[in-house]
Amino acid sequence: MTDQVDLSGEAPEAGASPQQKYLSVRQAAFIGVGAMVGAGIFALLGAAGAVAGAAVWVSFLIAGIVAGLQGYSFAKLGARYPSAGGLLEYVAKGFGKDRKSVV
Repeated sequence: MTDQVDLSGEAPEAGASPQQKYLSVRQAAFIGVGAMVGAGIFALLGAAGAVAGAAVWVSFLIAGIVAGLQGYSFAKLGARYPSAGGLLEYVAKGFGKDRKSVV
């Protein structure tokens, strides 16, 4: 199984080795994820515009601030408790091991 996709659009010729452009599976996956996220942002912008009207930028500003604070807190927790447990590990350290079922 190859991990590259031929983007030339032409059938390969026997004996010829023209320079071909390849797209790895990882790059193709990133293109797909980027397209889905981009489409989601446009759909979200339309829905938010219907609710917030002209102040839709305020809601995105607030959401950006909240996302930044969440990223900062996860970075600090990751530095404080370096393990592969993620959120479940942070809950166990903060509330005790018997509270993990809440999450």
